[in-house]
Amino acid sequence: MKNVIFLTALLALGVFGSIRAQSDEARRFAIKSGHIEYKLTGSTEGIKSVWFDHYGDTYVEELQATTTVKMLGMKSVEEIHSLTIQQGAIVYTLDLASGTGQKTVNPYYTDGHALVESMTAKEQEEFANDLMASLGGEITGQESILGKTCDVMQVLGSRSWIYKGVTLKSDTKVLGIRNLEEAVSFEENVRIPASLLEPPSHIEIHDLTENAVYEETMGSEYESASEEEWEEEEIIPVKMPFETFKKGVAGVMPDGFSNVSEVSLEGQHMAVYRKTITESFTVIASAMEGADVDSEEMEAFESFRENGKKMHYSASVEEGMPVSVLIIEYPGYETYITLAASFGLSKNEMLKLAGKLNF
Repeated sequence: MKNVIFLTALLALGVFGSIRAQSDEARRFAIKSGHIEYKLTGSTEGIKSVWFDHYGDTYVEELQATTTVKMLGMKSVEEIHSLTIQQGAIVYTLDLASGTGQKTVNPYYTDGHALVESMTAKEQEEFANDLMASLGGEITGQESILGKTCDVMQVLGSRSWIYKGVTLKSDTKVLGIRNLEEAVSFEENVRIPASLLEPPSHIEIHDLTENAVYEETMGSEYESASEEEWEEEEIIPVKMPFETFKKGVAGVMPDGFSNVSEVSLEGQHMAVYRKTITESFTVIASAMEGADVDSEEMEAFESFRENGKKMHYSASVEEGMPVSVLIIEYPGYETYITLAASFGLSKNEMLKLAGKLNF
């Protein structure tokens, strides 16, 4: 589906901060290994623990937090306990609270590394700067966090403190609600216990790796198709009115995020929300006509029915960042509604957000 291709390109905009000041190799961080403990305050309170090795190619993140939202005299509280384990192209996205999770393979892992490794360090930095400029971002100076000199990046209403590709602090304030994530300890060049790389035995894991055929199918299609052939592909306009789309997504914005834009572009409607440089959430409306959800390209997705609607869910890693996608079919509008999170959400978490759609 061209929609998935477009979505992947969009999500890639969230990772420019981590390719600054890197070597000629494809590295997520400019530090070989590390262990970071973060304190979260604001509407989401708790702790986040991160371990990484091989310059971020091995990455483990555990989040234990409580999100509290007060609005119009009502309060909702959500407990979160999640675990993400990435080893090269393989990624586990686990919901420790529900005892479920997915194992997926990043279909763009090899091509992504090849792309970055084809650039010099200077070209990587120029690419990162161009991306940041396209989002209206800038580096406002340098500050010290835990004795580490960080570039302070400001973009889309948020600030992040970046040390050698590693975010040590992020600060956002949306509608008077502040969310702060700050490292309280950081150890460089440490050894990661092997036990951290194995999913807990009690988690029921849905293995989607056998269905991950993107690299074999989409990649070969890209190489064989000429630029003119792609330009001639017709994008069928979505039939859902733009005003209907805007009203339908009005309540879906995740807590702590800000509304960056709502646009209708080239036959698709889109709403983009962002919390930090690397955390974005996107909703896209696209035409069902001309798209084939039964194609090989979609085999990496889990298909199921929820609340009377047919849905398709996938969790993967794009350029080293966890990405979750949920596609919902609305036959009455002849429309697909696609939800995408660049920070990795479990199937249950995506379904909760989908439950806020009003179509």
